[in-house]
Amino acid sequence: MSYLHTNQIKWMDMPVDGFTAKELFNHENGTFKVVKLEPKAKYPIHQHADKTEYAYVIEGELEATIGENKYKGVPGSFMTFPVGVKHGLHNPSDSQTILLIGAVKDLLELRD
Repeated sequence: MSYLHTNQIKWMDMPVDGFTAKELFNHENGTFKVVKLEPKAKYPIHQHADKTEYAYVIEGELEATIGENKYKGVPGSFMTFPVGVKHGLHNPSDSQTILLIGAVKDLLELRD
């Protein structure tokens, strides 16, 4: 599909309570989605062996743990979560947070 409006897509539950998503693009080499975090929702620390993820804050607040560091995200913030690095997301506020989240498969793996 060449054109898609997010109003045409329903919010889908994610594996973690308080997180829902609208998938915009899904390919074996990467994904892209709009993600909604309910107030106080927390995505636990995890890591990916084969992909780099990234997040762009559209609305609300975000606390991101990347490795040993914590970062505060506000609208306009962009963060990357490299291959193999532990990371987690948290909405510390009493309002929802909206993110654009994508993932790209590790290019080294694609060359093999």
